[in-house]
Amino acid sequence: MNPAIRKTMKINTGFKEFSFRTIQLAILFGFSVLVLACSGGNSQPDLSAVPHAEALPSSELSASDKQKLLNASGKSIEIINMTDMQNMLSASTNKLYIYAFWHTACKSCLRNLNNLKEINNKFGSDKIKVIAVNVGDKPETANLFIRSENIAFDTYKLKIKSDNWYTMLDENWDGAVPAVFMVNKSEEIFLKYYKSMGVSELDAIIQTLII
Repeated sequence: MNPAIRKTMKINTGFKEFSFRTIQLAILFGFSVLVLACSGGNSQPDLSAVPHAEALPSSELSASDKQKLLNASGKSIEIINMTDMQNMLSASTNKLYIYAFWHTACKSCLRNLNNLKEINNKFGSDKIKVIAVNVGDKPETANLFIRSENIAFDTYKLKIKSDNWYTMLDENWDGAVPAVFMVNKSEEIFLKYYKSMGVSELDAIIQTLII
């Protein structure tokens, strides 16, 4: 074979081997980057097991707060409007319904919720029904507190559309929280307390209303 042709064939063969190795390295590098991106790039906790995770944008809660949600067992909050709230009050019959209006920045409100947890455990669902109604917080903020405090009774976030929303529930209310409504339409009971209430006070009032 002509030496010049043999040399050309060697060069072509070497070029093909070089190109093949280059492609192999490129594919290997791309796969490595993909694996790293999938496994190590996200330091946030996995919220796939949290029922309301889709309502929690990552910009709203820190990683530690998201971890609290993962460890929590309280109920998830539901959003209602004023008509829903009025209908709930109207349908509060055959047992004592206790509505606790609250906000996470209100320490007295949070004490009321904790005291109502104890009251709820004592009397049970046959005699009373405790319902927490959040006003003013973002849903994810209220959700974080309710679930991390393991609150088991029904909890709602009231969607407020007007500045004087509170007058639709009580014309004498200025909207300040804490507020506690005790309602049993069957017995014509509709009591309103705009203050922090201790366990002993709640217990004494409830005892007189469920006899």
